[in-house]
Amino acid sequence: MFVEDPVRPDCEELERALEREIVQRAWSRIRRLRFKLAEGRLTVRGYTSSYYVKQLALAAVREVYCSDPVDLDIQVISGSRPCAVQGHHSS
Repeated sequence: MFVEDPVRPDCEELERALEREIVQRAWSRIRRLRFKLAEGRLTVRGYTSSYYVKQLALAAVREVYCSDPVDLDIQVISGSRPCAVQGHHSS
């Protein structure tokens, strides 16, 4: 699901590019992957079982979307209980 910023008509293309890059780099190990672009801020949400996969997702986002800021809200779930990991990454 992608929530579109009315100022950016190319949101669908950006979503496809982000999803393709994240899936490729993270080996499809991020579940419920969602994007939101509003007021120039990109938010990426999802779940994974590894901090490494979360870092791969961040690298993929930076490959496609070079603008700041980016909120990476990919939660790392270990076993049956989610770890409260929500990263804010703006480089």
